[in-house]
Amino acid sequence: MLSSEKVCTDEIRRKIPLYIRNILWYTLEMCGNVINGTHYFELSVSSGESGEFVQKLVHTRDIPLYQNKYQYADKTPVNASIVINVDVSGVQTMMFADEEE
Repeated sequence: MLSSEKVCTDEIRRKIPLYIRNILWYTLEMCGNVINGTHYFELSVSSGESGEFVQKLVHTRDIPLYQNKYQYADKTPVNASIVINVDVSGVQTMMFADEEE
């Protein structure tokens, strides 16, 4: 079970709506055996058949190899590259990829 401590950078809190952050936390939990390491999330926007926006989300990890794709209708989608680092104690830190050290 992951630590319940979840941290977001100020940039994430300002630019990514809470419901999208919650979706990212949820997809992290759903990938199963989450050990310390870095998870990558690529968010992109496309148009659906009836003109609505579609939020696309790709969640990947290098070790162990993992990838999953999601998409859902959204009125306020975003384009972003986000990482969640899980440290040895289980603390999860969400940040933009360009904020990563």
